[in-house]
Amino acid sequence: MTSNISTSPIERSSACRLWLALVSLVQPVLAPFLLSRLCVLVTAIFLEWLVDSGRAFRYEFIGQAPLATLSATFDANWYSDIALHGYNASPDIAIQQNYHFFPLFPLLMRVFGTILGLSGVPGGFNLAGVIVNHVLFLGCLALLYRLTLTQWGDAKFAKYTVWAMAFLPWSFVFSMAYSESAYLFTSLAAITLACQGQLKGGAGYIISVGLLSALAALTRPQGLTIALTIALLLIISREGVSLYKRTRNVVLVLSPTVIALVGFAAYIAINTGNPWAVLQSGHPWGQGWLQDIGRIFLLPPENPFWIVDIVSALGLVVWIGLFFALIAMFLSRTSHWMAPRPLKLLLVGYSVVYFLLTIVTAPANGSWGRYMVVVFPCIWVVAAVAQRITKRTSAKLLLVTAVALQTLLFSSAIILQVTP
Repeated sequence: MTSNISTSPIERSSACRLWLALVSLVQPVLAPFLLSRLCVLVTAIFLEWLVDSGRAFRYEFIGQAPLATLSATFDANWYSDIALHGYNASPDIAIQQNYHFFPLFPLLMRVFGTILGLSGVPGGFNLAGVIVNHVLFLGCLALLYRLTLTQWGDAKFAKYTVWAMAFLPWSFVFSMAYSESAYLFTSLAAITLACQGQLKGGAGYIISVGLLSALAALTRPQGLTIALTIALLLIISREGVSLYKRTRNVVLVLSPTVIALVGFAAYIAINTGNPWAVLQSGHPWGQGWLQDIGRIFLLPPENPFWIVDIVSALGLVVWIGLFFALIAMFLSRTSHWMAPRPLKLLLVGYSVVYFLLTIVTAPANGSWGRYMVVVFPCIWVVAAVAQRITKRTSAKLLLVTAVALQTLLFSSAIILQVTP
């Protein structure tokens, strides 16, 4: 029996063009994606063997799920709890509550876990989070390559940028069931779409950019900075854009983010009876980054987590250095690709504001490397440094060093309880 359903040549041609467009988009980033994720997955499997066999202590932060070292470690357990049960209704902000975590990523875990048939598998949503994040991270690298090429006009520099993002020591977190891949993808998508249309499109186009910005804001509190960056770019845009159109576009870009954040806060407020629950929910996680840094001067046994505090402080110091280097890079006039442009200058501002918001919203000093790994303008600094280093040494040696550092940090997170 033959089917009466046929595909027209036009439909086949459209599907073929779409497929070729996707292949063209991801082709430049396949090598860093596959190699970096293979390193992370091999390390994760080895670490899981150590934990399951009792050769490494299984801390309580490692849950029970397939590939638990990626899917059910630290915050991944909070996200899976939301995906399984929704948000808590308890108004007691003196203890840790899951409404401290924003909703987009657990929603993706639930939706794709259900589609993939993992909803009935113990830890299935956790595993779905790992799968989704690998797909999203591939998209992140493709968008980052495209944005870098557009802004710098240098294919070699764009290549260095995606390799730097894939092998930055903290980049193993993009394979975990965390929100980093979702945030980086939505923020890059919003910025890239804004750049492609030169922010002069119609209302529908601007709303699309605004919706992507809103999705970024629904992954983590600092996501608001994406909408603000694009709104500022709309304000300073010139060449035939009237004041009325600029004002309208700013409202259209900001409205989805404001609605999304107010809606989430209102939902939790109604659910808990506490109108400030979302804002207050971070307190039980720590007393603040400044107080945490002071613990590095308390040695063991008085401070049994001295190694954790040292690694966390180093992460903070590294990112402070990157921010100063980022600013210096854009002020420099010694190289043609360093010449500032309006959008790139705004992205420097975005990075600084994101950093300051992290200081305000991060309740502890435990995860500075992970907090900031999504700030893609700083990756341009890393790529620029890597490009210069490879003029004096082997690129393979630099890559091996990056793999070793990434493996070391990931292993430390599981074995020594150094929070990623």
